[in-house]
Amino acid sequence: MNLEVEAKFKVKDIEPFEQTLIDLEADFVHIVRQTDTYFSSHKVMRKGTGMRIRKEKTAEDEITWITFKGPRLRGEFKSRNEIELQVDDADKALTLLQELTLNPTLTIDKLRKIYELDGCQVCLDKVNRLGMFIEIEGPDDATIEAVRCKIGLRDYRHLNRGYAHMMSNLNKKLRGED
Repeated sequence: MNLEVEAKFKVKDIEPFEQTLIDLEADFVHIVRQTDTYFSSHKVMRKGTGMRIRKEKTAEDEITWITFKGPRLRGEFKSRNEIELQVDDADKALTLLQELTLNPTLTIDKLRKIYELDGCQVCLDKVNRLGMFIEIEGPDDATIEAVRCKIGLRDYRHLNRGYAHMMSNLNKKLRGED
């Protein structure tokens, strides 16, 4: 099991931050299209946990992951334990989760540019229907905070919610359920 520690910030434009990363000589990793399908069941929602299938497509490869995210832990930024399994067949993974009574509830599509800087992964995300975000994932709050300041996000508010929560709220609002 891995501990995921991340900070997420909504921005109007990712280009200035990408230029800062380039100026700081951050290592460019790749561009990836990620399609995340989230699942729910009464048990999953009650425990504050999450389950998803992520399809990642780069210029060189296509990979599918099943990810279980544990409940949120205390900390300045969003931290949770997660278990990830790489699978070779997305359709079989979907069937498996449905057989376990997990139902797909929403899908999120994003284009992500990934850089590495000072022990953190910095993701520049264009999320369909939600906008542009920068996500910093690192080993701990202090390392993430240092990178946050270094790339010019000091005055931006950290978002405590993930894309699934944001998209769910947007869908409810569009259906007039808020």
